[in-house]
Amino acid sequence: MPASDSISALQNQAHAIRITTAFGRRYELAQRWRGLLIGMALALPLVGSVLVFVDSDLAVAVGAIAGTWSVLGRFGVGVVESDLRRDGARAQECFDCLLFKMNWNPAIAGLKPAPEEIHDWAGKRGSDDRHDWYPDTSAAIWPMDVLICQRASIVWGRRNHGRYAYIAAGLAAVLFLLTAVVGILADLTLSEYLVRLGLPALPAFLVASDFYSQHREQALLKSQLEHAAEEAWQQAIAGEVPISIDRCRELQDTIFESRAKGVPIPKWYYKFRLHRDEPAMREAAATKIRELPAALLRDM
Repeated sequence: MPASDSISALQNQAHAIRITTAFGRRYELAQRWRGLLIGMALALPLVGSVLVFVDSDLAVAVGAIAGTWSVLGRFGVGVVESDLRRDGARAQECFDCLLFKMNWNPAIAGLKPAPEEIHDWAGKRGSDDRHDWYPDTSAAIWPMDVLICQRASIVWGRRNHGRYAYIAAGLAAVLFLLTAVVGILADLTLSEYLVRLGLPALPAFLVASDFYSQHREQALLKSQLEHAAEEAWQQAIAGEVPISIDRCRELQDTIFESRAKGVPIPKWYYKFRLHRDEPAMREAAATKIRELPAALLRDM
């Protein structure tokens, strides 16, 4: 059984679980706003593709609406989504600071959410409460256990962002082929295609392009973080001296910024991959613990 002060034990206490619910639901709200952006971006080219056979004037009107939405959606919806995502990142930072016994860094994360905010963001607890967020690191001394958990979070994100970037690229390719096929079937000239189909599809192309670049950037950033975590790990086990909590704090600052500014993985994709990613994360953590010399293991 994990020691009562270990990350493995602390993360399953009622207060900690409530924080996971808070940041989970804040991220979910952000994704709903993003879903609005995606839904409109996909609906407009589909409507335009139908109207091109029915009423060419309406198809042009849809194109004008799409052009307006491509601006309003990116700046209006995008701002709301960004604020919600940062709230989620701040709540998750509360969770990590609690578990890792780490000081809050206001210079990076800003004002720490008040308990009342965590309560409001969590709402009524239910089926989305998450236990065992991090792998079992109770065998490692502090803060080596912190580094294992940070690495687990980084690698999980790197793998998922890298995969999802290609899904976004595939979506853009399918959309282009769809509009091209419709244009050929409707016997449109290039200029007619651009006005009646290209313009309505513009928001979808922009969204898909943003998704690809943002998820790709997140994957690259997390690759760099993974390298930094691995370098710190190797130095610690070679010298049989635990990494300093200050170095973990530096790593945490970049983790926070990637959560607050980066695009999140959609919940449906997270759940789709969970049964494969979670066992991989836990096995990787167990492998890391087996690498530890006796001096960096807890007295069990």
